[in-house]
Amino acid sequence: MLEPDRRRVRLPAGAQRLAARSGDGPGAGLKRPPAAGAWGGGGGNCCALRRESVRAGLRASPAGNQVAFVSPNTFTLWTTYDLIKGGLIKALAGQLLLGGGITYADTYFTDSANTAIIPNTFSLDALVSYKHDNYRVALNGYNLTDALNYSSGFGNRAIPAPGRTFTLTVCATF
Repeated sequence: MLEPDRRRVRLPAGAQRLAARSGDGPGAGLKRPPAAGAWGGGGGNCCALRRESVRAGLRASPAGNQVAFVSPNTFTLWTTYDLIKGGLIKALAGQLLLGGGITYADTYFTDSANTAIIPNTFSLDALVSYKHDNYRVALNGYNLTDALNYSSGFGNRAIPAPGRTFTLTVCATF
């Protein structure tokens, strides 16, 4: 568990700091290093520890409002499994990964008066990739639920994020 304050942040053994703080709004984050063996992955969480972060006199907005453009909570979790290294496929050399992950972010305000809101976002993503010698082929799927998400917002405007998207990548390293 993280207990941030202005002087120190205590992290569990093996964890890495995920979130940086700026201004008066403290946050906490945690990212675990990928696991060894056939499984890999990581995750993170960041939360605004104090929702009312604007003090009187610092900004031209009412005291007690939430800081604009900051989700009170975000969460991400990602995992991969190597089917060859895990022994499920033995007749193939290289690395065959299956993976999936989720990303979530809370609703946030896009102005200091707290009158314009970007709704929460949720994305379910997946990948299949094969790597052998110096070649790699990967198929990634993003926002598989085709949820209406927003990539950013400003004032009273919002920019929609892409819907369900697939990307095929072929790479050669030399």
